[in-house]
Amino acid sequence: MNRPLDYAIGKVLMHIPDDVINLAVKKSNYKLHVNNNANAWIVNEVVQKYVLKDVNLVSGQIKTISMRQSWIEDMPSEHENFAGDDGPYTLFRIPPEYRDNKPINHVLSAQFPYIAYQSSGIADASVTSSGYTIVDATENVVNSWTLASPRNHPVATLLSGDLIKLTPTQYSRQNWLLTVRISYDETFMNMHDSHLRQLAELLLQATRMIIRKELIIDIDRAEVETGMDIGAIKNEIDSYSDASDKYDEALKKFKGSANLDPEYRRRLYTYML
Repeated sequence: MNRPLDYAIGKVLMHIPDDVINLAVKKSNYKLHVNNNANAWIVNEVVQKYVLKDVNLVSGQIKTISMRQSWIEDMPSEHENFAGDDGPYTLFRIPPEYRDNKPINHVLSAQFPYIAYQSSGIADASVTSSGYTIVDATENVVNSWTLASPRNHPVATLLSGDLIKLTPTQYSRQNWLLTVRISYDETFMNMHDSHLRQLAELLLQATRMIIRKELIIDIDRAEVETGMDIGAIKNEIDSYSDASDKYDEALKKFKGSANLDPEYRRRLYTYML
């Protein structure tokens, strides 16, 4: 198995001269020594502050969670006047072990379980389903036109990294299948290999962008005040002037590479049937 962060950092060190990165490390340690080497600087100043936050905004590990009734949170007292004292929605607190001990960053859908069942009482629906099969997909097409047997799914909303709101209130006590995106961890170990090359490009452009931001003024000042010959380093840093635009483009491509994740493709193919 590839170690995504090690792979991406290796690509960065391959393309950016050591002297340039070492200047950025020295700048960050000027007041307080926080980074022992270039790898630590990339992790602390680039990955943690920028890249990890951005990629978790646009992507994440696909995971399907079977909702349990024991996860339902008690509703506040102001909802006691609603039918059943349950309020207008139901809150579920997802335990850490069911989300791989990582926060949820997106909710994609709440669906019926992929098992044969029949239930009624959900918005006057009488539902029979055996999962995502060709027959089931054909039935969905017919139902979309006739509305003879509607399948009503609740609206799932993410309130925090572990708190999910299902609207309307779940009187049926259905064990919904919740499909979510789990945040990537600090080393991207839960990221699929299809993202590796785009992660490396994203980290490279982010590193260039931050190096230019942190050093361009100091380089100019050193050249003016001391007359130091820093032409090669200055030229290198000047070449990073378009790093911000390239970073935005790399982030779009990273989001696109999420379509290559096998679990995400399975969902897409299902909807295409």
